[in-house]
Amino acid sequence: MPPAAPAVIVPSKRCVHFCIFGRKPVSKRLDSAFIKDKRCAKERFRMKAGHSHSLSFVRFADIPGHIHDYDTPTTINDRHRHQVRGRTSPPQGFGDQHVHYYEGTTTFNDGHVHRFSGWTGRPIPLPDGSHYHEFAGETTFDDGHLHYYRGFTGEAFML
Repeated sequence: MPPAAPAVIVPSKRCVHFCIFGRKPVSKRLDSAFIKDKRCAKERFRMKAGHSHSLSFVRFADIPGHIHDYDTPTTINDRHRHQVRGRTSPPQGFGDQHVHYYEGTTTFNDGHVHRFSGWTGRPIPLPDGSHYHEFAGETTFDDGHLHYYRGFTGEAFML
């Protein structure tokens, strides 16, 4: 079962919000909806005294449609690398705001495997009307090390 999907934040006031997204500080204007990882919940509410928001959190519904294949190498750590490959979940969200969950086990190299999981970025359109997604993350810590990965999904195909 995948973790809760990212939420759409619908703000009632304008402000600049700082949070940790993918372990890097990110500044986002809250005057337009954007996808936010639930790990940011603590940071989302750390604001100066007297500063408040009315926020509506909307969880994306699982909808049928399409999935993507992905296959990318990890970084070389401990003198070896693995492949991160698989198929995403169906989309969560709609149109140019949808994302996909992915998870799996790396290839078996140097006597071990690692686990990985995450959410893709929003769709990147292609001239023919199809799209793909960027994804990145880190594997679990196994055999004394971990690996990082970054890649792109293949084009969408219908379920």
